[in-house]
Amino acid sequence: MRTHTCYLPARTFPSHLFSSSSLFYFLEFSLLFIRYSLAWATICVLLFGIVVCYR
Repeated sequence: MRTHTCYLPARTFPSHLFSSSSLFYFLEFSLLFIRYSLAWATICVLLFGIVVCYR
C-alpha cells in the first residue's frame, strides 16, 4: 500500500510537469510582453512630454 501510493505520483509527475512548464513559459512570455509594452509606453510618454515642454 505504501509503495503503491509513492509510485502513483511519480508516474503522473512528468506529464503534469510538462503541462505546468508550458503554462509557465506562456506566463513568462506574456509578462515579458507586458513589461516591454509598458517600457515603450513610458518612453513614448516621456518623449511626448519633452516635445510638448520644449515647443
